[in-house]
Amino acid sequence: LGVFGVLGVFGLLGKQIEKEQKKLEKNKEKGKDVAPFVKTRKAITENVLDSEKQQILKSGLDKMISSIEELMIETETINVNESKLLTHQNATKDELIRLGNALNEMRRLIFDELIDFHMLVKENTNITEWDKIIKDFNKELSITSN
Repeated sequence: LGVFGVLGVFGLLGKQIEKEQKKLEKNKEKGKDVAPFVKTRKAITENVLDSEKQQILKSGLDKMISSIEELMIETETINVNESKLLTHQNATKDELIRLGNALNEMRRLIFDELIDFHMLVKENTNITEWDKIIKDFNKELSITSN
């Protein structure tokens, strides 16, 4: 991650999704087919009895993962440019501000995806279902100590 520290939620999400993708690739090589965020998917399946709501939640999870993967690719490009810009003595203040703004925008977009998933789960579950799904989701993200 870059000097401006695209850390926090993005760093955790990015690392987790990257880890899940590597696990997925390994399992495909072994002939197994495993989707990312297995525990979250399992929590949705086991705790949400309404199959329509299950599908809504799983689709929302897939959308979030896909969007974050795309943003990770964009951020890698920004980090390459960031490294060049930050080591260039003649970088202007405006260039550095634009870089900071671009990184902040990426962070915001990532957080927007988390908010959307949070609201989707909230709107399609009761408190018991919510607790079980979010507990597993947070564990897989390593955001909380649960």
